[in-house]
Amino acid sequence: MRVELSSICHRSTESLLVIGASCRELMAAATLEGYRVQGIDFFGDRDALDFGRVLTVGSYEQLPEIIDQLKFAFAQWLYTGGIENHVHQLKMLPADRLAGCSFDCVNRCRDPLTVSFVLRQAGFKFPETIMPSQATSVGNLQVTGKSWLEKPIRSAGGHSVNRWRDTASVFPGCYLQELVPGASMSAVYFAGVHGLQTIGITRQLIGHSDFVSHRFTYVGSIGPIHLSTVVDKQVRQLGQTIFDVFQPSGFFGVDFMLTGNDLWPIEINPRITASVEIFRRAMDLSIIESQLTHQLIGRNAHAPHVQSSQRVFGKAIVFNRGKSPIQITASFSDWAYEKSLNQSPAELGDVPNTGTIISRNAPILTLYVCEENEQRAVKSLEDFQRQIRLELKQRCSADS
Repeated sequence: MRVELSSICHRSTESLLVIGASCRELMAAATLEGYRVQGIDFFGDRDALDFGRVLTVGSYEQLPEIIDQLKFAFAQWLYTGGIENHVHQLKMLPADRLAGCSFDCVNRCRDPLTVSFVLRQAGFKFPETIMPSQATSVGNLQVTGKSWLEKPIRSAGGHSVNRWRDTASVFPGCYLQELVPGASMSAVYFAGVHGLQTIGITRQLIGHSDFVSHRFTYVGSIGPIHLSTVVDKQVRQLGQTIFDVFQPSGFFGVDFMLTGNDLWPIEINPRITASVEIFRRAMDLSIIESQLTHQLIGRNAHAPHVQSSQRVFGKAIVFNRGKSPIQITASFSDWAYEKSLNQSPAELGDVPNTGTIISRNAPILTLYVCEENEQRAVKSLEDFQRQIRLELKQRCSADS
């Protein structure tokens, strides 16, 4: 979406810093809300540069060097997807300027056994979870009759999640979680000084073969989704339990499986999640202002204004499904960038720069649509991705 930067009245001469695997979406939101912003991520996408300086890293281990270059030239900072698994790197940044969940909260929310214990004690169903240290349990799993997922302890977006193949061991750095059948969903909450708000629910697109070749990779989200009152009550109780026990700050999300009316929490994401993008568009939420002021008391605190939406919004990431890397040409980058400036219901985001090498199974760009219902949103995303792959074939000679 085009943003006329000259028309933005900035709230502060000091910059907001966004850190994560991809920070374009939050940089765009910050700019629209009148904040100066800079980012650190893996991609430095062409359209992200419209909103501020972006420093790119090849891995989270490079963060200390990059952070040192900034010399704390920012008023506040926040993190997004993936970085919650690397808290030790974030501790170089000033905790008193963090707009989000504390390091202690993140560590507890990302500990599978802690989450399992807390939620089961509160009466929620939770898939059986076995850590590598429980070697005896792993060796006895063949006779349980259950299906299992092997998941990295530092997992994000479903990457490197696989079906466990009934061996006597677990891959280093991974744990086992019972595979629960059902619909993959995500709930978004906001924790502020005045309590907890349930923002809404999205349906997750996981392993959709039109977009990605890996079965468990997060592809996108559809929402807002309205579920039964029975499920809605469970979603609200789940958020309140997490709020009371883990004490999150600002936006956070919970991924869960829905089997009939049974809700099975899978993991807690103590940060602004991908589903927040859906609600920003559907409800016109001021997510940055809310995140930066959530700990303030009185009139300065800005909680999200949750409102109903008559439309359904969809987001999907297009991955390189081909067997070979793709080199982005100037022709494709220019075409996609012009498309990203389109303010129609169908949008592009995360446009790769000319010369970017897209590895196999790596993301190429992101699609957004707005439709009357869930089914039409999914169909529009599927049609849109076919157009993207046709352009890649014609402009990059790529079989994606």
